[in-house]
Amino acid sequence: MGAPEVRRIAVVGIDGGGKSTLVRRFLASAPTTRTQVLTCPLYHETPNAPLGELSRHLERLSHAADRMGSVPLKAAALYLQMSLYGLVEGCLVDAFRPQVLLSERHAVVGTLAYATLYAPWLSQAPQAPSDPGQVRALLAQALGEEGLAQVAGFVEAEGQRLGKDWDLGSMGLSVARDLAQPWTGRVAALCRAYRTDLPDVVAILDLPGEVARARISGRQAGDAPEEMHERTELLETLRQAYLEVGRRLAQQHHVRVHVIDATGDEASLDEAVQALHAD
Repeated sequence: MGAPEVRRIAVVGIDGGGKSTLVRRFLASAPTTRTQVLTCPLYHETPNAPLGELSRHLERLSHAADRMGSVPLKAAALYLQMSLYGLVEGCLVDAFRPQVLLSERHAVVGTLAYATLYAPWLSQAPQAPSDPGQVRALLAQALGEEGLAQVAGFVEAEGQRLGKDWDLGSMGLSVARDLAQPWTGRVAALCRAYRTDLPDVVAILDLPGEVARARISGRQAGDAPEEMHERTELLETLRQAYLEVGRRLAQQHHVRVHVIDATGDEASLDEAVQALHAD
């Protein structure tokens, strides 16, 4: 039996836009459609997804990078999280044979947008940590020795697969060089790295950076630190980056793109959900 035909819909946009709410409304209004949800990059929050332990370790790595203020380490963490996307996606499609794969965030689309911030930052970052021993000690404290070993093993395996001489300290700068390619080469390189393709449909939840910042501030809790990009002006930069990525995906790759006003009321959100069902 061949692989099932799956319609892939990605719900993307800056933090605070209501991606989880849109996903819930989509599921509630599609009782007769086999829909599988993929939560990126927190795959361990996806029911029945594989690689949950590694996903948790990578989330801790990302938080550790935020606390340390290390741009190269943060870029490496985000890239590694996205590198699990295709593995998890393939497993869910093979196991559950859905008609629709609905992803909350998308590895390729998200990386194309976030590169607007992280690529310039990486070009200005030091090529090596000032104290590698201290960095390793902090990571071991955040992840545990076993978790750090799992992450290091994944870095090595990904480097071998992609022909890269990587470690956690150097891969962020290598990623920045890949993101400096012209657009078409960049998209192809990311699809290969993440073992996936562009989605069929992209829904961009759009709202001003200042509104997103207020929503994020209202819900932040626990031990998770503020992420590097969660300042108002950077959220606005990301907002514009998502809109530009959406424009290029529609024009150059024939992806169907919906820009949804995330400041609207529930009725407008329901209209957007129905438009996604109809697309």
